[in-house]
Amino acid sequence: MKQITFFINISILLFFLYSCGSDCHEKEFNKLQQKYNCSNIDDCLSNYEFEGARAFIATMNALGTDMQCTRYIDHEENIKKIITAESIFLINNGEYYKALSVLEEVDANSYHFLIGDEQKSKIIANHLDKIISELLKKRDYDTAKDFAFKASSTRGADGYEKPSRDSENWKSQQDILLDKIQKHKNTFSK
Repeated sequence: MKQITFFINISILLFFLYSCGSDCHEKEFNKLQQKYNCSNIDDCLSNYEFEGARAFIATMNALGTDMQCTRYIDHEENIKKIITAESIFLINNGEYYKALSVLEEVDANSYHFLIGDEQKSKIIANHLDKIISELLKKRDYDTAKDFAFKASSTRGADGYEKPSRDSENWKSQQDILLDKIQKHKNTFSK
């Protein structure tokens, strides 16, 4: 009889523990959903709620889990998603310097350990290219050059530093963007 009581008590305890833990931090995520009016990172981004997307990633990081209770969280991909979405939004709205400051957030918020220098450099160069393309549509060559000089002079289009050999045709990100500006200027100055 004691064994049956013991097993019943253990069963009740296990059931209680399982039911309490099964919500997988549901309260924390519900608070975020209420505050930002979005249900996850992607939903926040589709609503241009960038602060909410950052709050979701910070919560997942602090809890060590995502909303489905899987232990693997692709922080790098989520950070790139947020930074890319916000900077493109700002570029499309003509807020070029603000877009660049979002990209610089990679270093300021210690995300640099998740995104390597090569990847960061490539992301920044791609966004600078978008900014410069918008400025070239307006034929604002001086501002476009200012942005081109913000690109790396030591890293190529792939984000990697200049190779020690076979570098005859190698161009830095900065050179590529300055060439683009000059080509555009030559084409439309005729």
